[in-house]
Amino acid sequence: MNGAAFNSIIDNNMTDNNFGIYNYGVNNTITANRIANSICSNIYLTGSDNSIYGNYLINGLYSFVAGNRLNNTEIGNYWSYYSGNDTNGDGLGDVPTTHGDQRPLIVDLAVIDATVTPTNIQVILRNNGRANLTRIDPTGQFMVKINCDGNETVHYINALNYGETQTITRPVGLGPGIHVVNITIPYNGTTQLLEGKNIRDACISNNNRTVNRELIQATITYGNLAVTPLKGIEPLNVTVTVEITNIGDFSKDEIVLLVVDGAIVDQETVEVAGQSTVTVTFSVLLQNGTHSVTVNNMTPLNVTVFKPLRVLSVDPANGTLSVSPTKKIVITFSENILNGTAYDKITVKTSSGVSKKIYKTITGNRLYITPVGGWSAGVRYIITVPRNSVKTVNGVTLTSDFSSSFTSAIAVTYIDPKYGATRVSRTKIIVITFSNSIIAGPAYSRIAVRTSTGGMKSISKRISGNRLYIKPVGSWRARTKYIVTVPRTAVKTSTGNMMAADFRSVFTTV
Repeated sequence: MNGAAFNSIIDNNMTDNNFGIYNYGVNNTITANRIANSICSNIYLTGSDNSIYGNYLINGLYSFVAGNRLNNTEIGNYWSYYSGNDTNGDGLGDVPTTHGDQRPLIVDLAVIDATVTPTNIQVILRNNGRANLTRIDPTGQFMVKINCDGNETVHYINALNYGETQTITRPVGLGPGIHVVNITIPYNGTTQLLEGKNIRDACISNNNRTVNRELIQATITYGNLAVTPLKGIEPLNVTVTVEITNIGDFSKDEIVLLVVDGAIVDQETVEVAGQSTVTVTFSVLLQNGTHSVTVNNMTPLNVTVFKPLRVLSVDPANGTLSVSPTKKIVITFSENILNGTAYDKITVKTSSGVSKKIYKTITGNRLYITPVGGWSAGVRYIITVPRNSVKTVNGVTLTSDFSSSFTSAIAVTYIDPKYGATRVSRTKIIVITFSNSIIAGPAYSRIAVRTSTGGMKSISKRISGNRLYIKPVGSWRARTKYIVTVPRTAVKTSTGNMMAADFRSVFTTV
């Protein structure tokens, strides 16, 4: 380039030419080029103020006039002839090149780490130098030797960029004991050229690593036993976990035993690799009582299992009809109980959802529910006891909400003539009005009207809706006191609900 100026010459690959770059110009930037094996000169510059950095200059001559810059503030170039070292580990040569590059790029292949197990040796290598080996020898393979107890094998790694790593794994079959492993990146002791390469390693102190590794027989330890939950209601599903750690180097099949109350109830065989931890999980169903739970010979943990709190009975029983309006509900539990968190949510509601005001008390294992003002006649009620409304002294609640229903007895709401009436017409038809529509019950035939001296009066009866009509055969006797008796089961609703007690009334004729 004759007189070229202010140009950028970037990322070219120039090999086996008379000249790589020949330029009389000024203020050019020359970077990231690979120039190798030029007959006359890899770079020939007669101009000034050119910036030359990040290039790979291999096996050639160089000519520069004063005033050119052979590095920037971070890096210079790779020079295959450079024989300086890198003792501070910054990836650059410690001393300038003969042409004045203050930051020459160097190669530094290093053994970074090595691990030894019974089955393999694993070695990690890295290029610590700022020079990119893929630009120097793109297809190159670099030798690494691994010697284990006197048995040496040869391996190769690829060309690595700056900071790039590669791992070599050598399979072995080692037994217990001390093993000596030496890893070497071979080089010429005089020139520091890497084995079989015309590439100099600028830091040979990290080309060797010796590992003395004692391999220990499998040694198993148990830890972190966890049992959850530690208490609950039968049948209680308990989860048991334990960590099995092998602090040795060799794998082992371990038999893990689940022991409950001194008896083996389950087992599992697990392979525990060397220097590893395996978590084993068991599940076991426990019934009522206190149980000792452990794995193998570990210190056991106690699990307490309670019987579930159950409702043994309810009075009146579920579905009972004809319940007295003053009946106190009694719910009997399997154990003595206390107020639970939802005690105030115990309710008695009509089938249409209307809440009934109630009083509640607890004595021993019984819950008492008393209506305020009595149960309304002929109404179906639903009792609801939420799961956590009561509890035992151990905090055990019901497993689910409890509910039961009953229907209060029908009742006479009105009678004509009213109770104790006098001067009643001798032809008066008695009308008894009930709280619900009725039909004849099993004791319908025993509905009676008698005189106060016990004489039976012949009557006829009929029902219409919620009314019972009683008519005298002939007429009522003059100036006579009559007693009307309707047995408890004489009438009923279509669902079979009847009165809670016999009904009686009296009247006196005119």
